[in-house]
Amino acid sequence: MIAWTIYVTFGGAVLLLFLRRAFARWIALLTTIAGLAICLVTFVRTPIADLAHFTTIVRVPWVPALGMNYHLAIDGVTLTMVLVTGISAVSTVLFSWDVKDRQNEFFFWLLLVVAGCYGVFLSADLFLFFVFYELVIVPKYFLIAIFGSTNKEYGAMKLTLYSFLGGIFVFVGILVAYVSAGSLDLNELARFQFSPQLQSWAFPVLFLGFAVVGVSGVISRFCRPRGYLAPAHVGANRSRGCADCGFDVARGHRDEARFLRWSARCDESLSARISHVEQMDCGACCDRDCLCSGSGSSSK
Repeated sequence: MIAWTIYVTFGGAVLLLFLRRAFARWIALLTTIAGLAICLVTFVRTPIADLAHFTTIVRVPWVPALGMNYHLAIDGVTLTMVLVTGISAVSTVLFSWDVKDRQNEFFFWLLLVVAGCYGVFLSADLFLFFVFYELVIVPKYFLIAIFGSTNKEYGAMKLTLYSFLGGIFVFVGILVAYVSAGSLDLNELARFQFSPQLQSWAFPVLFLGFAVVGVSGVISRFCRPRGYLAPAHVGANRSRGCADCGFDVARGHRDEARFLRWSARCDESLSARISHVEQMDCGACCDRDCLCSGSGSSSK
């Protein structure tokens, strides 16, 4: 059922393209509330015992020759992050209620960001994960470049370039994992014993790719204007700042911890360090100031 968070949000985004401007904010609000309701129902109805491991929701062959599947699954971490995404999505729409110009376009791009984040958290196939991961970059660019404020074009381009740069590192790490394990399925990869030699260079590459996105919000908040992506957060309006720090920081850090846990099988000290990183990330993502970074200006 939780897979419908993706479909409903994408459907709401498409619907915005055909309705009058007066209905845009209400369609966006109803869409995000529907996604949150699905998350809550799933959260209440899912037995705790089923959250200790990946539980497949949907699995359909995509590119069988390469072992790619449209595979969605949940576990405890995934369900929690999807629920947080639903809450953040509703909050973002409410923060954006006073947007006056090009409302349909604004909420269209915003819902695409939300749908992409749902897809990232629910993906259990590495290639599908990468597709959703990169899909989020495009609407983020337009949200800043069109609806931002201070130096918005420069900030949008810089964020996009850094995000694609991080995506290159992630893609390289995914290719290495696929060649080594012969699978893109997260369940199978979790059981595969990667060699310590491969982990020593491949997993730092993955970590670096995710960190480009995940750390950007924290750096921009506490090191402004010295943060390497500070122009993007300064140029964003309040809804964009909320979406970026609420979704991107959680997205980047969650994936850092999840993928790097593969290497913990061969290195107990690394496992302890990753657990420490997860605790720090959880605190950062719950920081109200971080969530609302870049909220000083309204949309124009």
